Amino acid sequence: MSSVINNSNANSAIVQTIEASESLRNPNVYSTQEIFPPHSMTYSKCESSNGSVASGGSLNFNLNKYGIASQILLHIEKQHVVTATGAGVNMTLNKGDIFNIIKSVELLSSSRVISTLTSADFMSMFSNMDQAEFNVVENTAINVGTTQASTPFVFVLPLCFGQFKDINLQPNLSFVEPMSIRVNWGNVQNRSAPAAIDAANTLGLNASQTYLQVRYKAYPEDKVAQILDENYSQPELNQLSSRFYNENRVAFTGDGSAKDYDIDLKNTDAVKDFYIVVRKAYTNGGGVLDMSPVKINSVKFTGSGQEILNLTEHETPYLKLNAYGNAECVDLATGGFSLGHIVKIQTGVYHKSAMTNCFSLREINAPRITVNLSVTGAHTIDVVEDCLAIYSTSSATGRVNLSLSN
Repeated sequence: MSSVINNSNANSAIVQTIEASESLRNPNVYSTQEIFPPHSMTYSKCESSNGSVASGGSLNFNLNKYGIASQILLHIEKQHVVTATGAGVNMTLNKGDIFNIIKSVELLSSSRVISTLTSADFMSMFSNMDQAEFNVVENTAINVGTTQASTPFVFVLPLCFGQFKDINLQPNLSFVEPMSIRVNWGNVQNRSAPAAIDAANTLGLNASQTYLQVRYKAYPEDKVAQILDENYSQPELNQLSSRFYNENRVAFTGDGSAKDYDIDLKNTDAVKDFYIVVRKAYTNGGGVLDMSPVKINSVKFTGSGQEILNLTEHETPYLKLNAYGNAECVDLATGGFSLGHIVKIQTGVYHKSAMTNCFSLREINAPRITVNLSVTGAHTIDVVEDCLAIYSTSSATGRVNLSLSN
């Protein structure tokens, strides 16, 4: 049987052309795949150095110089502040309360902010995950439990700055200047039941259970010497990474009818992807805060007098195009909380590490995104931009700077 197929292929012009190609590779001819040097892997608990866990406050963590940081997890526990009369009262959190607790998280190098993740940035990142990746985040950070009385709600949030999206970019904390994490809190007390926030039943964060888990890897001395020699033989090491930029938030009050809302883009960076997040406006002290993004009817993108795209809600899911020419969509509509309502405008193809395209906004005249919405009440629109960024590290001092964004 095989001879029939092989003989037929031998007379095929396209098969003969393929076999003559320099790209031809026989997978059954053994070749060793890429091998990483064996190294140690440890998780180290990082306690806060100063700050508070109160609404509107901030908490600081100094990262230890234990090696190359490959992952940072933020552990938070939300529980009763007063239990005298509140013990036994069931507390219910809306899914996605973590996006209310966290206002922003900053990565600092010697007290200089080099990258920031806001709550809208986290939402955008999670909406861009595949299903297997999202399942972990949904179970540990978004849907942490429905109703609890005396036991705390536990959140574990991955802090995936641009430097942690590629193994080649992970910061060598043993070499660079001291780095730290600053967590800026939003409102830590909100819940959905009981509706009123009172002295007996207020929820808050437990400071003693708020910490980081940092995953470090450390190489043997000869490999460390090789890393330092090859990375820092020149005056500076320049690394292409990414960072998020948030356009000015647009606030409006809808009357239920379909209306267009414009967001003028003021950023001048080179943008890989745009994310549009529409949410209900925050009401301080209301007790109930639904953080779920709402549905967008259509999206239009214009610049320099040209219409770049104008797509309906049925067409926008095809904006996330993978390297094989197919659109990707993850089922995120769980329990009324849907990150799937976030619209992603993707300039290239979806690839986890490669830079496949970007729009340089500097030379585009009056770039604008227009969204059509049918909502009632106060809402906000966030346009999140995933931008290219080049970080430079001084070989002499280990100083890290954002050196170029366009």
